[in-house]
Amino acid sequence: MTDKNRAEVLKGAGILSVGTLLSRVLGLGRDIALAALFRRQDTDIFFVAFTIPNTFRQLLGEGAMSSAVVPLLAQKMTREGEHATRFVYARFKGFFIFALAVTTAGGMLFAEPLCELFASGYHDYGSQFERTVTMTRFVFPYLFLMGISLLDASALQVKRSFIASALAPSWLNISFLLTAFLLPPWLHARGLDPAYAMGTGALLGGVLQVVCQWPSLRQLGFWVKPVLDFREPTIALFFRRIGPMLIGVGVYYVDVLFSRRFLSELGIGAPSYFMWAMRICDLPQAVFGMALTSASLPMMATLVSSGQLSQLVHLFSSNLRLVLSVAIPASVMLVVLAEPFTAALFQRGQFDQVAMHETARALAWQGGGLWMVVVVRQVIPLFHALEDTKTPILISALDFLVFFGLASLLKGPMGHCGVSAAVVGASLFQMVFLCLCLGVRFKQFPWKEVIHSALRILQASAVAGGGAWGICCWVSAKIPSTWTILHAIIGVGLFGLLFLGACWLLGVSELTPVARMLMRRIPFLSIRSSPFHDR
Repeated sequence: MTDKNRAEVLKGAGILSVGTLLSRVLGLGRDIALAALFRRQDTDIFFVAFTIPNTFRQLLGEGAMSSAVVPLLAQKMTREGEHATRFVYARFKGFFIFALAVTTAGGMLFAEPLCELFASGYHDYGSQFERTVTMTRFVFPYLFLMGISLLDASALQVKRSFIASALAPSWLNISFLLTAFLLPPWLHARGLDPAYAMGTGALLGGVLQVVCQWPSLRQLGFWVKPVLDFREPTIALFFRRIGPMLIGVGVYYVDVLFSRRFLSELGIGAPSYFMWAMRICDLPQAVFGMALTSASLPMMATLVSSGQLSQLVHLFSSNLRLVLSVAIPASVMLVVLAEPFTAALFQRGQFDQVAMHETARALAWQGGGLWMVVVVRQVIPLFHALEDTKTPILISALDFLVFFGLASLLKGPMGHCGVSAAVVGASLFQMVFLCLCLGVRFKQFPWKEVIHSALRILQASAVAGGGAWGICCWVSAKIPSTWTILHAIIGVGLFGLLFLGACWLLGVSELTPVARMLMRRIPFLSIRSSPFHDR
């Protein structure tokens, strides 16, 4: 049973990882284009305006929505069959269309006080605040589109269909790329603000993300007419579940939202530097961490509903070790290679040397805390699967206080890097206390195995990071500084080779499932040729 569960989780995670990787690569392409084609004043405005609806998308898509909807629909499917599941899904969809429409209208109506809350510092920069308010109203309908798209994706997860929802975000980034290159000259010629090319890309991408999932919904029987029925008991149960989940998972994003207020007080460019660093961190964070969480949720829900808690603990500890084997080296690599990464990705056009240096500083701080965020997002859904909502809520409330206090103290001496450091400090606090509470809940949880695995991964990552940093310093003195892409390629390649070699020497077994999955797709290799074959 355990091997079968693990295989299903890895298969789903593999599909989601490929789709997410494609989306994130396109997303980096989008950010490269925005950094090169638009002024810092324009990107600052758009990033703040887009923060609220986009954070809502990330908050629901990367945990809360699927953690609440998937278990309910999976339970309905197991106990009452497909007809009952479609019945409930139709009422979910009707209610969500109504609720999202009301929320979107409210956001557009109260855009000015929202911007006052999150970007009050823009009052000091001419018309920056007024432009931000107008842009916020323009892009807020993205929230409505993403809410519908995420509900559809949750329904597809119940049927173990991951491809359409994994590829959906790519359409958003394609839309951004098209509008960033094509619309600014057209808008400028008509006396309109070229920054609205970014907002148009967001709305067009939202529409495409909804539409691209329609064929899969029709094929799997979830093409239903929305029904608005406030009396449906499953909707009430959904709110009892998602409320605590939003608080628990959403603290990271509340930190990010309030960080906008601090950043708006730190000068032109600070919000953009923070955002670009966060976007780079999103790539490894989402490619495997969020993919593994989404793929394992249906299986975890099944184990909880059937009372197989020992199997649940085994599956979760296995997932935690696996995700740490990716998240820890990713964190180390982002810290030691922050400048080569940033220069290779962004240093062109409007993105000058100063912007590169400041973004790299923010990336080094945020990258160091990436693995903590990944662990938190693995632990919180387990608490909620066990119907323990009080613990994540309490820790999340304390987490926000830690962030607010650290950001207030550090933004003065450290500037925008102080805000990034505050996010990392708050994530560390949340991770430590969640894990302590999890240990109290499960006395026999195999923490020794998890910690031992993490320490070996950290050792291998330290060897790789030190070697890659030293050789990159030597290489940078030998080749022109303008060859930024070559610097980054050398750094990443060396880090990867040194990390894999160190893992092999240290006997790291957590990467064995990933190696096996890769070997099955490379005909001329066998699993016995893998350095991670069980020894």
